Amino acid sequence: MILWVDDDIDLTLEPFIDELEDEGYRVLRARTPEEMWSSLQDNFQNISGIIMDIMLPTGESIDANKSKMGILTGLVLLEQ
Repeated sequence: MILWVDDDIDLTLEPFIDELEDEGYRVLRARTPEEMWSSLQDNFQNISGIIMDIMLPTGESIDANKSKMGILTGLVLLEQ
């Protein structure tokens, strides 16, 4: 199972997700840091990889200043 974290996941990335699913991977989608943490908590044992955009909305859990107003949200999430 792959967790794909990107706020544009349904628009431009669907062909890439389709390819992964065609190869037998189950892909979980998350658009915000909160959705990512929820998916990780619910599926931790089954997730074998994470694909994450760096520029993401900060959501409620990421400090906007630390993430430079969302430009580095993905990096902040990796640190956590």
